[in-house]
Order: sequence, then C-alpha cells, then structure tokens
Amino acid sequence: MKDIIKKIHKSDIFGVFIESGCGLAVSQELFSVSESSKTIYFTQSPYSRDFFESEYSLNDKKIRSVSPEYLKKILDSKKIKDLFDKKTINTLYSSSFQIGEKNNKSTHGWILIKYNEIVKYYHISIHSSLSRKKYIKKIGENGIKLLSAKNQSIPDSCDVDIVLNEDFSYDKETTLKFISSLNDHEQFTVFYKNKIDRIESLTRDTESLIIFKGSFNPIQKAHEYIINRSMEKYKGKFVFMISLNVFQKGKQNIDSILNRINLINELDFPVIVCNKPFFRENISFIRNKFEKNKKIILLMGVDTFNRLMNDYYFESKYNLDNYKKDFENVEILCFDRDKSEIDSFLKDKTEFFSFEDTDYREVSSTKIRDFLKNNQLEEIKEIVPAKIYDIILEKKWS
Repeated sequence: MKDIIKKIHKSDIFGVFIESGCGLAVSQELFSVSESSKTIYFTQSPYSRDFFESEYSLNDKKIRSVSPEYLKKILDSKKIKDLFDKKTINTLYSSSFQIGEKNNKSTHGWILIKYNEIVKYYHISIHSSLSRKKYIKKIGENGIKLLSAKNQSIPDSCDVDIVLNEDFSYDKETTLKFISSLNDHEQFTVFYKNKIDRIESLTRDTESLIIFKGSFNPIQKAHEYIINRSMEKYKGKFVFMISLNVFQKGKQNIDSILNRINLINELDFPVIVCNKPFFRENISFIRNKFEKNKKIILLMGVDTFNRLMNDYYFESKYNLDNYKKDFENVEILCFDRDKSEIDSFLKDKTEFFSFEDTDYREVSSTKIRDFLKNNQLEEIKEIVPAKIYDIILEKKWS
C-alpha cells in the first residue's frame, strides 16, 4: 500500500477528500506517507447530518447517507465546482460508509471519484467478519487503489460490486469484467432490469429464496416450466444465478453473459452474478447472508446434481452428514429430463431432494444458433419464450 501511495503523491492527482461514516480512512493512508501535501488540498469528515445538510445544501430527508445521491451533493456544491473551474484541484474523492457489526450485515458504502472530467461511483461490499478497525483499514485500501486507477480500471483485490456512471446509469460491463477478474475472493452482484444491487437486496424481507443456477444461453421454455413448477411448490423470492467461471469451461465471454442477463431481465427476473462455479461455495456465501432458519431452494439438472453429490462420495458411500452441514435448511429440486441413471439410494432421500419430469425439450445454445443461421425460425419458436423469440429475431441475442 505504501508504494501505491508514493505513486499517487508523485502523480498529478491533487484534490479534496471528504469521507463520512468511517473516519478519514483514505486521507489517513495518504497522510501516513510523506509528501501528502502534493496530493491533498484539504480533507473533511462531515459526520453530522445537520452539518452535511447545511454545508452541501441537502434538503431532501429521503436521501440516505449511504447513497450515491448523498455524494452527488458534494460533487454539485458550489465550493467544489469553483475549485475545479479555477483548476485549483483536478480530483474529488468522497465516500460514505456503514460499518456492519455482524457478518450478515456487510460493511458497505459508496465511493465517488472525479478525476479531471471523468466521474464514477463505486459501491463497496466487504463481506468478511472483521473488527471495526480492520473494516476501516480495508475501506482505506479500497479507496487508495481506486484513486490510483484514475477511473480507468478497477484494481485487483478491491471489493467493488456495483459501478455507476456520472448520470447514475449502471455500468454493467465494467462491473462484470471486474467480478470476472477476481481470484482472491468472491463477490456477488444482483442485476435487475433497470439497476444493479448488492446481494442483501435479495436476502431481506423474505422467508425463502429460490435460486436457479445455470448458463441460460439463452433462457428457454424448459427453464420457464421449471420456474413455474418451483413457484407453485414454494413461496419466496425467485432469482437466477450465473457464474462468470463455468465448471470445465473456464471464464465466460462478458458480452455473452451480458446478453443472457438482459434476456432474463426482460422476463422480469433478477440475476445473481458470481465468480466461482461451485454450488457449495455459492450457497455457503448466500447462507451466511441469509438467516439460517430461512429456507434456500436450489433448482438444478441431474448433471449438476451428480457433480455436487460426488463431493460427498467417499469409500463407496455418501456422507450425508457433511451434506446437511454444508446445505443447512437447503432443499434441492432436481429435474431429470433425460431419465438419467441415478443411485436409488439418493432418490429415496426425499427429505433432501426430489425429482420431476418436464415435457419441454432443452437444447444447446449452439443448436439454437444453427437454427438461426439456417433460418429455422419455427424450431426456435418452439424452444424459447415468446418474448425471447421476438428479441432473438431483432438480433439482440448473440
């Protein structure tokens, strides 16, 4: 971190640092290395809401302290605008954070960086269970790394899960590219039709969460059938999940992922995007954010189910004690469309999972592309939902 700060001090970055909710996490890091006067014009920590309202003309009580709208008030203030207009500064760093006390209430917040004419808002979610002091240290490290990148990229090891442009439009591509690049930790982001949100948007205000994980390239009538059957059986929030890394296939093309998300969003369903491909890690993460007395329902095909159960097969038998520990209060609804051969022992364990059939056929995305290439439109029409069919015909799927 010291080397990054030295580079910042030697760069052209010079500006104002306004931080709320966690002390002067970034300013303190900058001050800790000599020559900070080359970087800092002034710092401020407007902890009091009353002071912030008077200093930055905040007259809307509905604007939350931890929000991009809150930070925009700083960006739009006459004092800051004058400093940029006079070229006194070329950088504004402002942030607002809420420090979580429990692991299911993640420390999170927003960072705004204006460097020259480029403005970006970054949402940070820190899911590790840390002390307040370590949370603040980690916030400072995130801020320093983002500052050093000058809005050109998101450095490795940051805890970013949402990126907004200056007009508050969602930068989906940048968000996906960053999550895809993560190696040292997992990050989850929820994509809705008109917004991106953090994982906690799903885990609050519901007694159960129904998760359908897969590639969905594109979503098909078979998937729609499974959704309807699961929602008849269970009550709760329904969400798709797509991993940016796929078992035995590696990293996925970002444009392709974005297309799939957009198609699912067109059907008014949210999509969780994560980096790691494995159910156990995915669900363990979400389980940690969702009260353990609340239920998670997983929808999956037989192939996925068999891969999952292989992790619990030792010395010619299944260790279901470990399974129950890893999937506490989780029910698996497995769809066996091909009537695959499955160990009868597992079929009998209906307290863990059940099997159902569907008359709809699911085909590979390659086959659908072949149909499109050969102008076999009726074939496609039989496979995908009507709304998706219209979008494919408009050449908005690739």
